[in-house]
Amino acid sequence: MSPRESCFPLGLANRIAILFLCAGCATSAPVSQKSNLDSITRSATKGEVELTIQLSPKNPRLSDLVEMEVKVSFPNNISIEPPVFGQSVGDFAVREYGERKSKNESTNGSQENDPSVKELRTFRYQLEPMFSGRHLIRSIPIVFVNSDRPDDSRDIIQSEPIEVEVQSDLGNAAPDLANVDPMLDPIGARTIRTTTWVIGFLIGALALALVLFLRSRKKKPIEQPALPPDVIASLELDRLIQEDLPRQGRVKEFYLRLTGIVREYIEGTTGLRAPEQTTEEFLRDVRHSDRFDGTHAVRLQDFLEAADMVKYAAQQPNEDNISQSVSRAKEFISTRFIRAVATDDSHLKPGGRN
Repeated sequence: MSPRESCFPLGLANRIAILFLCAGCATSAPVSQKSNLDSITRSATKGEVELTIQLSPKNPRLSDLVEMEVKVSFPNNISIEPPVFGQSVGDFAVREYGERKSKNESTNGSQENDPSVKELRTFRYQLEPMFSGRHLIRSIPIVFVNSDRPDDSRDIIQSEPIEVEVQSDLGNAAPDLANVDPMLDPIGARTIRTTTWVIGFLIGALALALVLFLRSRKKKPIEQPALPPDVIASLELDRLIQEDLPRQGRVKEFYLRLTGIVREYIEGTTGLRAPEQTTEEFLRDVRHSDRFDGTHAVRLQDFLEAADMVKYAAQQPNEDNISQSVSRAKEFISTRFIRAVATDDSHLKPGGRN
């Protein structure tokens, strides 16, 4: 055998060994995972129901579209109702909507009537910011029903509010006329027309940039003498009663505005941020505030929880219930929440909804 023939098998073996080594190195490389640093997440759990809200990007610009996912995980014996937003989610406009369902297998391999099987429903929304600055998405409620309960009673799980700061496309850079180049030296007659077009174009571009910048700035409203909170609340309540929304079948809208009037009055007189809190958060602050005595706190909790059952659990009140709610709202508006000498809130029951 010649030296050339004896070297060929050795070279082929070396090549095969190198290929195996490269394959081993490739399979041992770690797999990268997608980062969630550029998103906002809110989670809530109630019993066996889990709610997750994810919003991205975390700091969008005015020209960006924001992706929001509402994920609800629940067992087979529970059914949920999709969230209802309409044309907007908080301060964002809804551009697209979609839903996806999935199930996880149980340990015994069956899914029919097996409470250990978790079902996941994902609601996807594509949102568009309408202005630069702070955008607020209030707490998102999900109504669910447990079929194992004899009365098929409804319950609610809800997320915390989400605040998003939308950046202007111009950022912090403002057009500065001081950066304009100085005037050019006199030029010949042949280039006057061309130069005139160039100068006109530059002036137009600067004017357009200045207009866009001024539009992006928030206009400060002219401050008017503020009316007392009780006067504002009374005017709003009279306007709501005159509209007679319950007779038009708009009972849920009526209770949303009625509780909003009471919450804004309480914020104006006590400083509590009632409109931006869930009912549970608000009542917790009421129990720890010395501006409410025990009687007012209990009546306020009954009023808000009864309204929540209409707004989120589809309860239909009769005329007496509606009249009683209006009377209770008038009672709160006429109440001066002064500092109480002593409070006893041990009998105030916890809980409540937004």
